[in-house]
Amino acid sequence: MDKAKKKKQSSSPLAEKAAPVSTRKDFITLASVIAALSVMLLHTNNCFWWMNVGDPRWPFANVIETVFYFAAPLYFMISGATLINYRDRYSTGQYFAKRALKILPAFFAWNFIALLYQAFYKKTVVFANVTLLDFIKGAFSSQYLGIYWFLPAIICMYLVLPLFAAVEKDKRRKIFTYFVLVCLVCNKLIPLIITLFKWEFPWPFADQGIWLNYVVYAVLGYLISEYEAPAWMRWTVYGLALAAMILHGIVTLEDSRNIGSVSYLLKGYEKLPSYLYAAGVFLFVKEISDDVMKWKPLRFVVEKMAKYTFVTYLMHWYLMEMFLDTFHATWFTDLFGCAPIDVLVVGSNLWYRLLTPFLLYAVCMGVAWVLRKLPLVKYIVP
Repeated sequence: MDKAKKKKQSSSPLAEKAAPVSTRKDFITLASVIAALSVMLLHTNNCFWWMNVGDPRWPFANVIETVFYFAAPLYFMISGATLINYRDRYSTGQYFAKRALKILPAFFAWNFIALLYQAFYKKTVVFANVTLLDFIKGAFSSQYLGIYWFLPAIICMYLVLPLFAAVEKDKRRKIFTYFVLVCLVCNKLIPLIITLFKWEFPWPFADQGIWLNYVVYAVLGYLISEYEAPAWMRWTVYGLALAAMILHGIVTLEDSRNIGSVSYLLKGYEKLPSYLYAAGVFLFVKEISDDVMKWKPLRFVVEKMAKYTFVTYLMHWYLMEMFLDTFHATWFTDLFGCAPIDVLVVGSNLWYRLLTPFLLYAVCMGVAWVLRKLPLVKYIVP
């Protein structure tokens, strides 16, 4: 009976054999750095949102946006890959305590910093008029800095993951795979088909709550990280990912031209192409991580960068905007004897978009290293 059971398990699409701990650690380390750099590449490519879609520079901005669109989903997938097994290390009470200590001080502190930034630097908010309730509402709605939408999203995901961690390990592969497939087909694929063909059909799974979007990424990340897929499945995932990326880029390009603004037909982390593309990238990083991390100089750099992925996300936007604002500053125009330079001119420059993220990352690492040496401040610099 045991032999038959083992034979049946070994023939399943995802083998029960998990990757070695050291290999999985390298994979997660590399994935986190790639995700962090990709976020910055998306943000320095912000002209994608500013620029008129008829501008000849916009199509290449769309290419950059499309290629690095996996960035935020990778963070959710990494969380699923690293946290669903938390019961192997500590209790659920300790899990919540650790997550709270990691995310809540950063959430409130950096939203307060964002409020100060908007009030005293950008002058878009009157600080004296902001009540405590206003601040809390603004923090959870990412009112003070749009990129902080990720913080309440990750909090939501942290609250849900213990439900999946409670599933017995020998049942997770089948249950999690079923969950992901049901969500992607019922909540993503069928509503997309209804939208594309403009059918009027009251599909009951079209809106299941935004929390589900992040949890699906997390569970998908766990499956990819924990189990080894056969070659045919890997190539199927890669094929679907490539098709999703190309379709996302082309449809966004053409539909945006048709409507005169950025199209959201396939754009959005809740849309099916985003899941397929992120899954392919995550799997690809897993497959190449061993070879990449064997090169000691690169391993050294990646491991150093990995210690600062979260804090670079929290602080890089301020540095990026301040850098762009210097081209308007009086001291800059006086120093170089030039007229103020339009932000769009600088922001749409290809070298700025592709190289600035690496400089930003280095500067953020340096600032974070200093802040982590300061009492109390270090608690908001994760």
